[in-house]
Order: sequence, then structure tokens, then C-alpha cells
Amino acid sequence: MPKPFLPAFADLSQDIAGEIPVGIIEDWIQSDGSAEAHARILASFERRGTFVSSDSAGLSKLALGKSLIEVMKLVSQPKEIIHALGTAIGGQAVGIWIADNTQMFYPSSVPVEHVVRQMLAVQNEASKCLVKVGLGIHVGVVYEIGGGLYGADADDVEHATEEESKAGEVMVSKAVKGIIGESFTVDNERAGYDILKRSPGDSPIKHGTNNRYPAPFDAKFFDELQMLDLTNKESVAELERARLQARTVVLLRVFHAPEELLLNTLTKGVSTNSLMNNVLKRYDCNLINMNGSLMIVTLEKPAEAVDLALALHETARENELTANVGVVAGDVLIFDLGHGKEQIAGSPVNVASKLAEDTDERNAVFLESSVAEHAPQHGLTSAFTVSKSGVELTGIRVSF
Repeated sequence: MPKPFLPAFADLSQDIAGEIPVGIIEDWIQSDGSAEAHARILASFERRGTFVSSDSAGLSKLALGKSLIEVMKLVSQPKEIIHALGTAIGGQAVGIWIADNTQMFYPSSVPVEHVVRQMLAVQNEASKCLVKVGLGIHVGVVYEIGGGLYGADADDVEHATEEESKAGEVMVSKAVKGIIGESFTVDNERAGYDILKRSPGDSPIKHGTNNRYPAPFDAKFFDELQMLDLTNKESVAELERARLQARTVVLLRVFHAPEELLLNTLTKGVSTNSLMNNVLKRYDCNLINMNGSLMIVTLEKPAEAVDLALALHETARENELTANVGVVAGDVLIFDLGHGKEQIAGSPVNVASKLAEDTDERNAVFLESSVAEHAPQHGLTSAFTVSKSGVELTGIRVSF
């Protein structure tokens, strides 16, 4: 399959490429596009080992009636356990743990049996938390690029954990089961993964003390969150007053067709970043994240946010890209991580994600009820109601 053509590659910057090193994209474009060239360029990024994903269960319902700060405190607790026990046996956190999921990598020097045992212990510890998580474990080959894990094996466990895991479960792939044999009891099987039987005796191989996971917020807020007493409503309210900001979130999700070769996927992503970055230059907006298939932007004015969403979608259509955009206004937390990087947290981001990523529709702009009054007066607009994770979302859909 021919490589996607990337226009004006010479003008690419590291910012447009996101976390993907520009050098490997340049090497790929200048290569003959063969499987041999692909393997040679990625050889230094290849890593073998065990990867573990987690996903919170029932968070949407749990969050109802709770403030953002309260939810962040609750979500943080199992993350701290996963990181502390995971790093204790040699695990490495992958990326920034922005949402309610996590990812860790254990190099091949860490026995797979140790990882499985430690994750069973994680679930025993996390059972004391109000927010419960499911864990998925897989072993194989991945490419570590720009702080993220790429490749079919990483995608497999992440997808299985998000879609199939339930609260308190440890799911292991057939590849993991082939290594651990009968060392652990299987309780059930789902979607090609074995669900291990847990017992109160599942204790850590080694207790961890480093609970400071790669959070999407600054160190000061991490400390404030850990010390926060949720039963003290005034303390919660005081932290909210100091930190919350009213913003409108625009979340763009581009659905790229699957590629057999990873570098074709990454090149598509860099090209998409370049296209969308040119649109952003026309607006007074704050880019939070852009990784080739997902973009998160904040604006102060809802009307301008709707205009931006429509412009991004128009650019996607002009370039034959399948995309959705979700637009939601509300209170968010924005954290300055230094070096020109920021991260965001808050219900508007979660809702925008559900609308843009988790619906079955494609090629639509979803204007949640908080911004619905700014829907265009002309075009294919209609009211929508979407139920996701027990929560009902309403607004105006702009279809194309």
C-alpha cells in the first residue's frame, strides 16, 4: 500500500507532529515503503514485555451529584495503587493518565507471573476504593514512541479492558495464560480473555510507595487532592473556587481507516495534525491535546467554539476524513505542566468524548445542550438524545 503523501513536510514542526518524533516520519516518507524499511526504522523503538491496562467501572453513574473535585479524588485513588504496586516490581507508567484509565509496561525482565500476582493484589487494595477498576494483561511486542505504546498487542489489551472488563476483575490474554499455565485459577472467560479468580490472600510481591502516577495536573494540585477530606464540604468548595474555570470544550475525533503498517498510521496522524493546526490559527483558542486522531481545544465563548467545530469538520470533509466533533460548555480544570504544555479535566471533556467517539454516528457535529442555542440556523440540524453509561445526553446534531 502506498504511503500517504504529506504536503509541505519541510514545514512540519514537532508541535504539529505531537509526541511523534518527526525524524521517523521523514525517514519513512523518504524510504521505499517496504516492510523491510518499516522494520529498520522502528527497530530501535521495539520493546517486548507485558502491558497492563485499567478502566474504571460505573464512573458515569457514580459521578452524578458529585463535584468535579470529588470525582477526581475518587478516580485518583485506584490509580495511585496501580502505580505504587506496579512500579514496585519494575513496571513503567505509559503516557499521562488523563482519563479514568491507565497503562503500564513491564519489560521482559519482569516475570509475567509476577505481573499477574501483583495485579491481583492491586484489586484487593483497590476494593477499598469507591471507584472500582477492571484490569487487562497481555504480553507481546510494542513500539514505544513519544511516551506512548503502539502496535496491535497494545491496542488489543486496551480495547479488551475498556470494552469487556468489569469492576474488580483481572483479565489475562491467551498469550499470558500460555505462560502462567495453571498457576492461577480461571473463574470465567470473556472475549478471548480469561478472568482470574481472586482471593483475600492475594498479597503483593512487594509493597510500593511511589503513588505519584503521571497525572494530568501539577504537583501542587496532586498534593492538594491527596490531602483533601471529602467529608469536609467547605474544603472541597474552597479548592473548586480556586481552580475551576468556565470553558467550552471542542473535541475532534478523526476515524482513520486501519493501516497494515504502523508508520502509515503515524504519518496519517501527523498529516491530520498539520491540517487541523492551520484551522486553529484562525481562532482565539487554547490547544490542549492533538495526537493525529484526537484533538481537544478550549475557548471562552461558546458561539466561537461552535464556529470552530464546524470549521474543523469542514476541513475533515474537504480532505475526505471521517470525523465527529463534540462541543460542551462547563467548568473545567486546566493545569500548566510547564514547557508550554497543559492538560484538562472535567465533565465537559468526558461528555464531548462520549458524543464524538462513543456514538455509532459518523460525520456529525454534536452540540450538547449547554451550547445548543448556538447551533447554525441553516443546514441539517436535529435534536438528539444519547444514553451512555447510564447518563442521558441531549442537544443539537449537525449532520453532513
